[in-house]
Amino acid sequence: MKNSIFTLLLIAASVFAKAQTVEHTYHFGKPEIQQVGEYQTLSFEQSVQNGTVGEPLLPWQSISLMLPQNTEATAIHVTLSDFAELEGQYNLMPAQRPRPISDDSPFVFEKNEALYHSNEAYPNKEFNTVSTQVLNGVSFAFGGFTPVKYKPASGQVSYAQTVTVTVEYQASRADNSKKLWLRPETRNSISRLAQNSEMLDSYARRDGALPEYEMLLITSQNYVESFADYVALYAGRGIRVRVVALNDI
Repeated sequence: MKNSIFTLLLIAASVFAKAQTVEHTYHFGKPEIQQVGEYQTLSFEQSVQNGTVGEPLLPWQSISLMLPQNTEATAIHVTLSDFAELEGQYNLMPAQRPRPISDDSPFVFEKNEALYHSNEAYPNKEFNTVSTQVLNGVSFAFGGFTPVKYKPASGQVSYAQTVTVTVEYQASRADNSKKLWLRPETRNSISRLAQNSEMLDSYARRDGALPEYEMLLITSQNYVESFADYVALYAGRGIRVRVVALNDI
């Protein structure tokens, strides 16, 4: 019996050596262009303007991906592809410091002249770091990226029509199962927030019942919790695993 358990754990360990990931693909059409004095701004549906003060404002897409239950994001990879170039030359608006309405000091327009005279593709990194947040027991990976590439000196603007985001994750140290409460209104709000709402079907309900599963794993009561990573791995692949103790059958 001990040899069988040891063999099973070795197999599980070899599986865990492979990165566990959640992947989502975003698609972009031609951006909307708005004239602001001598400058322009670009925007896509559901994008927000963002940029470092003095540097070009670019449209950023938020990343809001649901992770398997009791997991946390460890890394993010963003792949831009299928680029399209906008016709003409563009002088994109530089980002400015936010000013409260009560601020009556003279306005100082900030612009990084050295960057605007460079023809290096901007930005040199099109995504930011990923963070994990838990909402009602549901794990989310949050981040952002821009599909736009801009060469300031020549005014050339191109954008990726397809962007693939891959988030690597691992089992979290905290057990958030007790926070899970999927009432209809909670489920609806979580589904609206998630860009991959189908992941919610893999979550166990708070009452301990499980949705339908594709894989059943039976083990000793002492080893049930040891398979948390195994369950998370297959949940990320869309395969729901249920672990039950031999004594409960």
